Amino acid sequence: MATIVYGWGNVLKNKKLMGYEWCGDCCSFKPRYLSKLVFRVHISYIPIFMKTKGYYMACKGCSAGVEITKAQFKQLKEDFKPMSNSMAKKCFKEIVAICEPINELSDANVQYVIQNISQTYPIMANETIGSFYRKLITDVIGEKIERQRVLTQQQNAFLQQQAAMQVASAPSVQEFIYSLIKTKAWKHFRFPSLYYLRRRFIKLSQIQQALLCSLHPQVP
Repeated sequence: MATIVYGWGNVLKNKKLMGYEWCGDCCSFKPRYLSKLVFRVHISYIPIFMKTKGYYMACKGCSAGVEITKAQFKQLKEDFKPMSNSMAKKCFKEIVAICEPINELSDANVQYVIQNISQTYPIMANETIGSFYRKLITDVIGEKIERQRVLTQQQNAFLQQQAAMQVASAPSVQEFIYSLIKTKAWKHFRFPSLYYLRRRFIKLSQIQQALLCSLHPQVP
């Protein structure tokens, strides 16, 4: 006998892609949708009853969003009609590419990006879309500059840490000379003083004695 699966609950249905927007919960740019919150009853995963409980502008990544009225939902859906879902995705990629070499957040740079993007995509079709994409471009440039600043700080901190470790682990002059004597590594160096000793003294014992005398000179 087949088992009948049934259930009910709220489902957030994405209806229209507005574009991409910075999500504080996801800490990245995510698609922003006009969505409906629907209460649904189903049998064997076939809906038999559905009722809309609310309207939202929601993030696709974490479903966080802002509740709006039904009239606002319809108006926004009509305002963003010139920008299809596929166009919005391609537009965001081009905005990121154009903003990559920009290192300063200014009205002139924002306007430069708008002029380039508006030649291909209807981001200035109406005031609502224009305002949305102006904010998006501003956020993309700002996020890129902040990311570079944090990366530079991390690199500087790493270099300072490495320098401090090298200074702390650097051997003294005496330790360095003793290590040369012990490992016979002096043969592989061409420092003037060592090279002079190598030519002057033939036997290793003579070189050792000369180096030790230079470190601990005897008082006559």
